[in-house]
Amino acid sequence: MESLAYIVLMLALAVPLVIFIPSIFKIYFNLGTSLLLSLSGAFVVFNIIQQGKVEYPVYQLPFIGELKFQADLLSAVFIAIISVSCLLVSIYSIGYMKPERDGSRMNMYVIGYNYLIISMYMVCMVQNLMAFLIVWEIMSFCAFLIVIIEHEKLRTIRSGLSYLVHMHIGVTFLMVAVALLYLRTGQTDFSSIISYCNNYSDFSIFLLFFCGFGFKLAVIPMHTWSPDTYASAQPHISALMSGAMKKLGIYGIIRVMTFIQDSQVDIGIFMIIIGSLSVIYGIINAIIQNDMKKALAYSSVENIGIIIMGLGIGFLGIGVQDYSLAYLGLCGSLLHIINHSMFKSLLFMAAGSVQNSINMMNMNQMGGLVKTMPITSLLFLIASLSICGLPPFNGFISEFLLYGGILEGLNASKVNAEVFLLIALIVLALSGGLSIFNYTKMFGISFLGTPRTERARFASEANLWLIVPQVIFVLLILSVDLFPFRYINLLNNVVYMFVPKTHTIASRLFDSSQNIALATMVFLVLVLILVAIRYYLVPKSKKIYGPTWGGGYLVKTPKLQYTSSSFSQLFMIYASPVLGLVKKGIFLEKKDIFPINQLYETHSFDALDRNFIKKFVARSEHFMQYFAFLQTGKLQHYLIYGFAFMFLLFLLTFANII
Repeated sequence: MESLAYIVLMLALAVPLVIFIPSIFKIYFNLGTSLLLSLSGAFVVFNIIQQGKVEYPVYQLPFIGELKFQADLLSAVFIAIISVSCLLVSIYSIGYMKPERDGSRMNMYVIGYNYLIISMYMVCMVQNLMAFLIVWEIMSFCAFLIVIIEHEKLRTIRSGLSYLVHMHIGVTFLMVAVALLYLRTGQTDFSSIISYCNNYSDFSIFLLFFCGFGFKLAVIPMHTWSPDTYASAQPHISALMSGAMKKLGIYGIIRVMTFIQDSQVDIGIFMIIIGSLSVIYGIINAIIQNDMKKALAYSSVENIGIIIMGLGIGFLGIGVQDYSLAYLGLCGSLLHIINHSMFKSLLFMAAGSVQNSINMMNMNQMGGLVKTMPITSLLFLIASLSICGLPPFNGFISEFLLYGGILEGLNASKVNAEVFLLIALIVLALSGGLSIFNYTKMFGISFLGTPRTERARFASEANLWLIVPQVIFVLLILSVDLFPFRYINLLNNVVYMFVPKTHTIASRLFDSSQNIALATMVFLVLVLILVAIRYYLVPKSKKIYGPTWGGGYLVKTPKLQYTSSSFSQLFMIYASPVLGLVKKGIFLEKKDIFPINQLYETHSFDALDRNFIKKFVARSEHFMQYFAFLQTGKLQHYLIYGFAFMFLLFLLTFANII
């Protein structure tokens, strides 16, 4: 294992050599380094499964202390997600990115991309909290570099800076938590949480860590960076951030939860409430979006809410000692983490294929793409069915476990727990229905009907570099459908870190997953048989293409079709109290029998962002204006400020205040 660490170190040193490679080969260099890093991650996962835990040499570093690398089964889940995602994204990037003549943009992309992968691995393995903060910051900065790869666009720069500011606010919470642990225990390892919790409140330290990791996760109300960043970044970067990097916020929360001693009930209830708010707010905002990638970003907020809610259900089960509830909640949440990394990455990649073909993401300007991009349409449809939790796709498996856990808890838990389990049940059912509504709108408006613009009319299918990684994600989705018990067996040992080995529940879940897998196989075989029968029995006739039926109108026009806004108009009316909508136009009067041409527009905005976050920022800027006189632009004044600060520190130290 020590030799593997040296291989990764050599790769880290070799990545900057990309500046000496001709521009046309830089993207292939990125594929090679990504492949080696993915194989390294796969090797680590294999060793963890065989041994249960792997450890690397311990180093003593100044200001940091003991630097120890250790990976267990929890780490293995996230390392596996990172390994698969980074390799498939690097393949996809070959078909999407166009080599620059000067190569400077590709240099920044390759360096940022590879160091992002390395830092994500290290986040999963570092045990020292000081070193953890350093690699966490490196990860955030590398993600910022690849987000602003199209830095000539003002929107991209703004969203990238918004992302970076949010990440620094998040790391501030983490720094406060680490400082508090050090002051109270004198230790800087994750295990110091145990010593802290023996004398102080579990909930307070957990809340600090949750807020710090919550900014990475983009849970409500820390989500405001997510929609614009995902919409402006290149699609494969959005796929990597949503499918892999965002999951490390979940990893951090679960890692902290392994050391919590008490307050499981309070923490479980808190996570159910936050998860429920994220689910509802995320999906209702996804429905009203016209930009495809922005809708997918809000959908990620919803799915992260489901994961948080599942962890809350599991922790609530631990608190009330209902281990059936705990097992199913935690197992369902972990499986949904894996599933989300598959279907959300596939959705962003399919959206990227569309963007690469027609160079736009406004669904109101698409339509009819199923005829010109049939493979991409099928891939987007499979991912949509998966994320909606419809059988026989993988999203159904994880949500089935969560439903099972909630129903188990309602039958056996205490009354105070049953109230929050009932809330979780209602939210989960509501989110399923709204997700179907959302992705029906997205697929129908974008891929079905008649093309609304010339770009959509003359769209072309994606190239193989774009198609192949998406097909691999489909195969991974089907692997969960056909072999769910294998995934559940691997997750069992992670769940046993929290709950006693409940073999009765595990064996019952194993039997249920086998029945689901059998039903999935039967369904797929029947579909293949019906397709074959249709192919051989239906007469081979010449295909005739024409415009979609216009409802009896003689003048056929794409304007007769539903737009994204009109499709969700009734929903927007009922959900308007919590939505941010701006309407522009002149409303017709009854007397206007022959009105002149009218223009009517609706625009959506994030209500939390505009009404709270932006107002807070504006007031903070106004307050800081009172101190603008300090910024004189003269070097002498800045030197005086430095000496004054040092003198203040001396006085505070002399007075034993610090």
